Order: sequence, then structure tokens, then C-alpha cells
Amino acid sequence: MKGKVFLFSAIVIASLAILPTYNIVNEPHLFKSKRMPERFRNLYNMDAVEAWVGAVAFKYGLSTEPEKVLIGKEGWLFLGDSFVKTLTKKIQGSSIIAKDMLAVSKATEAWGDYFKINGVQDFKIIIGPDKDSVYMDKLPKWDRHSPDSILGSLLHSDNEIYIDTLTPIMVEKGRTDKPLYYHTDTHWNSYGAGMAFNALASTMQFKHPDTKWPGPFTSAHFKTAEGRSGDLAAFLRVKNVKEELVYLDDRAINKTNIKVFDFKTGRLLSEKRLTVIGAPPTPALVVSDNALNDDRVLWLRDSYGTAMSPFMSRTFREVLQVHPGKVTPELLQIMVKSFKPKYVFITSVERDALGKFFTSPPDTNE
Repeated sequence: MKGKVFLFSAIVIASLAILPTYNIVNEPHLFKSKRMPERFRNLYNMDAVEAWVGAVAFKYGLSTEPEKVLIGKEGWLFLGDSFVKTLTKKIQGSSIIAKDMLAVSKATEAWGDYFKINGVQDFKIIIGPDKDSVYMDKLPKWDRHSPDSILGSLLHSDNEIYIDTLTPIMVEKGRTDKPLYYHTDTHWNSYGAGMAFNALASTMQFKHPDTKWPGPFTSAHFKTAEGRSGDLAAFLRVKNVKEELVYLDDRAINKTNIKVFDFKTGRLLSEKRLTVIGAPPTPALVVSDNALNDDRVLWLRDSYGTAMSPFMSRTFREVLQVHPGKVTPELLQIMVKSFKPKYVFITSVERDALGKFFTSPPDTNE
């Protein structure tokens, strides 16, 4: 390891020596300013160096942003501890956050009661496991998670609100060569989201046989292709790493069209063939022309819902979507009363499962 660090340091020093020449030849836009001090500073513009250093460090298994990105085995990248202390919580386990767990339990129970009083037939939370909860075999050797995990505690709670997504994802991981998560990104791909959606469908079918569900989705529904690297590679400023993309190839979904409306104003935002839908910062109503059910669903979802969005629009004609981080108890209560959904679903990444949204009960003064 000392040899790697020495070599890496030598490379950095050498790169600084040739930086002005490199910028003049390859980055002429940096010197368009007429002000001499700015042009001089840009001789040592570090963008190219940071990208090159990140690539070299990655090759030798070193992270230039260790608080943001962990470099695992075989090119797998994982989120560091600077994001809600996710690494610390994984290592220490659920015993250190008993107070937060209790607050989440009380809030979800209160919301379940509120939804039922207001005509909602069912309420489910779909937690997207963190990538390092699924691909622990690709983590650095020193990163050992506690067996008493936060996700496990939530899934084994008694309120039956949480969908067990971890078990089917782990089962599928053991029998496929395709990745269920991106190597260089924090998110699951369409394949991983499809397995989580299967879990939601199988749970709901027993209680609500009148609701039709697509699938179950299998490996045959997903194709692979080479693509650009994701958000974790961007943190390292690594641009020359390729990603193995996994995309959904389903005939019924491929021929589905959607219209997206601003929920508050009713204004048409877009009309297009069904593809993945990013998490809306304000309530957006997605209307499908090829849904299996003529029902309304209120779906609070973060970016983990993006890969799941085609499955949801294939299942339900009207899906009101918004990022949970933008939702207050007051807004949620307004949406329930005005939209009158049949079901309420929440999709969130594991690391945010104890966040402010999940510990905020309904407003009793409403």
C-alpha cells in the first residue's frame, strides 16, 4: 500500500508541472477572458487534473473522495459516510437508533389509521435496499455490517406496512449474472426495481384480488447494454469508466403512453411514450392509456421510484407522484382528501427510511 501511495503522489506532482501547457493546448476556452489575472489563474485550472487523478486513483483502488465514495471489489463503488452516516449506521446496527425506530413506528401507524378513515384501502412502504445491503460481497474487506440491521428491523416489524423487498432481490441476485444495481451509481436498475415491484404485487394480490398486476417480471424481461458511468463515478470525477446498463424490455409497457399534469393547476406538462419518470418535486399526476386498473394511487417516491415508475403506470391509470422529501403532513393530508386514492404507496431508499418524513405523524389540527 505504501508503494501505491508513493507512486500516486509522484504522478500528481508531475501532472502539476505540465498543467499550464496542457490547459493552453487542450482548454483554450479558459483563456478567452481579457483580464490577465484570470487568465493566469486558469493556467492551473484543476478540472483536467482532478479527472485524471481520479481515474488513476480508481485504477489503484484509492478513492479521492473517501467520505463520499468507497471503492469496492471488481469495480463496484459504494456510498461513503458523509451521506446521513450510512456507513456508521450499517456497522453499528439498529440498536443505536431505537428512539428513531420508535418514532417511525408511531408515525406510520398513525398514517395508516388516517388513510383508512379517509377511504384508502391499503397503505404500503417499499424500501429500496442500499446497494451495500445487497452487494456486501463487493465491499472492501474492512466494511463489515452488523447483522442487526435497520432494514431488517423495519421489515420484521408487526405493522405489516413494509414490503419485504430484500429477500426477493437477494434470491434473484443468487441466480442471475445480470446486476440488479449499477456498479458506479447509488441506485438499483430496472431489474432490481422489478423484483421489488414483484414483491409489492404478490403481497397485494392476496388482500386485494380485484386488482390486476403485470408480471411477475423475470430476467427475460431485462436486456443489458454498455452505457455511461453514474453518480458515484462523478463524485470521483472519473469519466472513462463504463457502466453495465440493464433496461426493461416489456411489450405492454413499451406501447403505453402517458400524460403528466401539474396536480395543483391541472396544466399538461408532457405527453409521451412511457419511460422512467424522475421524482417530481411538486405533485404530478401521471395518467396512463394502457393501465390494467382504472384506479387512483398516491405514490410518494424518491429517486428509487424512477426505475419502478413504468411498472406503476402499467398497473394503475392515475398515479399521483411527488418526492417525499418535499411533502409535509399538511400536503399529504390535502392530497389524500382531494385525490381520494385507492392505495397509498411510499418508495424510499433504505438510508432515508428513518428520516424526517417517516417520523412526522398527521397534523391533528387539520
